[in-house]
Amino acid sequence: MTAIQFEHVVQEYLFNLFKSIFERISNNLDLVSVPQKSKGIYFSQDDLNREKVITLKETNEEINRKINSLWFPSYEGAYIEKDGERFYIINKKFLKI
Repeated sequence: MTAIQFEHVVQEYLFNLFKSIFERISNNLDLVSVPQKSKGIYFSQDDLNREKVITLKETNEEINRKINSLWFPSYEGAYIEKDGERFYIINKKFLKI
């Protein structure tokens, strides 16, 4: 699943969650909370930017994983860099040929 596909799935879930929370607040009901089981992982903007760089030392699987996870128009995705210029990479499946 690509980042953009995941975003579409999550949007519907989040909207329904918003509606249910709004309804509870409107009816003066308590909000249910559940403590997180783990601390989670934080990725900074610098971390994300480092992940976007594709090197030829990476395996095909690693390159495809970067392309899939970082493809989210209108944001910059995975790229290679040559002589200071960035060349953005996408998979054939994104071209809808």
